[in-house]
Amino acid sequence: MDLGTNTFNLLLVTVTPSAYYIFKNEKIPVKLGKGGINEGWITDAAQKRALDALDIYKEIIDREHISLVYGYATSAFRNARNGTALKELIEQRTGIKINIITGEVEAEFIYRGVKTAFDIGGEPSLIMDIGGGSVEFVICDRERIFWKRSYEIGAQRLLDWFHIHDPIPAEEIIKLQDFSKKNWFRSRSKSTTSSPLT
Repeated sequence: MDLGTNTFNLLLVTVTPSAYYIFKNEKIPVKLGKGGINEGWITDAAQKRALDALDIYKEIIDREHISLVYGYATSAFRNARNGTALKELIEQRTGIKINIITGEVEAEFIYRGVKTAFDIGGEPSLIMDIGGGSVEFVICDRERIFWKRSYEIGAQRLLDWFHIHDPIPAEEIIKLQDFSKKNWFRSRSKSTTSSPLT
């Protein structure tokens, strides 16, 4: 299970000594970061959506007699002050252990996932994963990672900060572009950026 900032994903596979076979792939748009991501808080409404989604996944897991369950939580969990509390609540309610991973580990997992999907090749390539809470960059080839970084500037964060009107006006686009130029390539994986609108 991938407990992302926007979507909770469930992937069920059968594993053999030489391969694995996917037999179920479910996605639920939980929108965990909605309304609180830039305040470092998972709202009560978002927590309810998360728990409801996990109840559905637990029912599927039990019905399919899954013996091993791996749950990974990303940006919204690792940056929210109540992220660990929600993780513990999920574990108490479902019995499923959730691992809150760092941005660096998330980037590593993204690389491994892309490698299984197609041949990256022998020349250096850039992988970019745009999530709701964070964006990961990985420079790599098929054999190794040369550089990886995670930035806490995902789509939900930028929407909350800049997409105040719909359609988005020119002045909000300019603010978004200015913010990106100033904050995109910070040296640390966990951004300490405050709201650009204050």
